Amino acid sequence: MIDMMNAKWKRTVVLITLIVLAAGSLMMPAAASTEKTEAAKTVRVGYVNFENYQEGGDGEYKRGFGYEYLQRVAYSTGWQYEYVYGSFSELFKKPENGEIDLMGDISYTAERAENISFSALPQGRENYYIYTTAEQEDIDPFDPSTLNGRSIGVTANSYQHGLLLDWVKENNYNCNVVEYDGSKEAAEALSSGKVDAMIMTDMASTGGYVPVESVGHAEFYFGVNKKRQDILNELNYALREIQTTDPYYNEVTYAKYITSSLSNGYLSNRERKWLDEHRNTVHLGYLTSNLSYCDETENGLLKGQLAALVNYFEEDFNIHVDARGVSDVDALINAAKNGEVDLFGPLYSDAWLAEQYGIINTNTMTSTTFILLYTGDYTAEQVEFALLVADVNGLKEANDALGHESGDQLIKNTSRCTCKIFEHSPVFRIGGDEFVVILTGEDYVQRKDLLAELQENIMSCGAELNIEKGDFSAAYGMAEYNKETCCTVKEVFAKADEIMYACKKQMKQAE
Repeated sequence: MIDMMNAKWKRTVVLITLIVLAAGSLMMPAAASTEKTEAAKTVRVGYVNFENYQEGGDGEYKRGFGYEYLQRVAYSTGWQYEYVYGSFSELFKKPENGEIDLMGDISYTAERAENISFSALPQGRENYYIYTTAEQEDIDPFDPSTLNGRSIGVTANSYQHGLLLDWVKENNYNCNVVEYDGSKEAAEALSSGKVDAMIMTDMASTGGYVPVESVGHAEFYFGVNKKRQDILNELNYALREIQTTDPYYNEVTYAKYITSSLSNGYLSNRERKWLDEHRNTVHLGYLTSNLSYCDETENGLLKGQLAALVNYFEEDFNIHVDARGVSDVDALINAAKNGEVDLFGPLYSDAWLAEQYGIINTNTMTSTTFILLYTGDYTAEQVEFALLVADVNGLKEANDALGHESGDQLIKNTSRCTCKIFEHSPVFRIGGDEFVVILTGEDYVQRKDLLAELQENIMSCGAELNIEKGDFSAAYGMAEYNKETCCTVKEVFAKADEIMYACKKQMKQAE
């Protein structure tokens, strides 16, 4: 079921955030201006409207992994796009015929390479599954042999078409493989009952799809019209820039859109049995005054993101949800221990704490990523900046000895002091007990004095912290960007992080 307990900001996400914040000034070429110019190259792009990959028609709001990737390429190349819409089968021949210049999500084969040019680096990697729906009760999602004798829809001439035919042959099944022009048509056939299953990528997420069998995977690339060597050269340069400065860009961006498709949209037999034993009711505990995740209305009703989850349970699964709010984390955990609630949250995902309390972490419900939107020309002008990384000391001890409210107060004390000292710089909380400050401008000029002020505040608190009075303790490390030794913001962060851990070690030895 959907997670309601993990909103932790991952360190890797923040690294990407920091790169976004500063990379425009450090690495983006002047060609990547957000203003349209006569010199900008127009590239005709094949646009297959498929959920989570590329969504939105002509003039409509667009989103998806493929669409976001195109925009990232445009940042590096300065391209403008002319979108050509159609099904995969309709668009697939257009690069070869010169009707479009570029198209993504194409798996490499030697035969295809005779007619179109492939990018030097992959756009991503996708898995192919045979899906059915919850209405197909004779198909067991844990027993692929129940697909024998069934009709399976597939996009004609696609890579997964060959995978499906090989799978049927290898298992000696008698399946009716039905060809369609695109994934949308295959999905419609499954929803209307014309076929019993379909093969599609792991981007599929709606319509109550139930994955039955994985039939393979493949890296997919951008395909380019062979006559447009200029576009291929610029594309390859952009891909190298993207995947060198951020080695996990493909995986992280793909995962952002695939999360929903990995959430099971159906109930297992064990889950149905549990609901029968509990009168089809789930008791949900939540924290009040914790927006945007959850809070109560004036009438005492749940509001926020968890309210949407409750609606999902009740409308899609016909499960009654008894939601009750409490004021703090300790009361929430005690309610679970006493059997008053079955699910509760939101909480940060922490495997060690889960083991101590005897609870189970679910999958991620939501995560938060900060970005900076920039307008105007990107230039290669150098910007001076430094990063400060701070890690709160004694958080676990405060939680264990004084309760989670004291731990929360310790984090607030650290945040309050850090923001006060570095008042001209953005301060980010990147985890349960970690903060990052990006020093530019006046704060960068005064960085040594500000660092000394931070150290003085920490030392003035003494060994015995009075959390209620605003005391805190933190290890810290600061590193400056140096164009001679640092190529990326990530390197500056790593250096600051290393200094912070050395500081933490010294502080522990001094205890």
